Amino acid sequence: MYYFACISKSYFAPYLIPTKANPFVWTTGLMYPEVYTLHDAITGFINNENVEMIRTRAAMAYSKYHPS
Repeated sequence: MYYFACISKSYFAPYLIPTKANPFVWTTGLMYPEVYTLHDAITGFINNENVEMIRTRAAMAYSKYHPS
């Protein structure tokens, strides 16, 4: 199951860390958790890319529509 949310690290970490889960993408600030970001992250996962590349894919997809 995949979840994508604003400030996910501080909210979900207390619950996920004890399970030894290793989330591919954490968010630490407010954002619009839109599907194109999740789509690109999942595409990297399906392509057996490493975690850094998956995170980069998600960041690049997000920054395309929400530049700094």
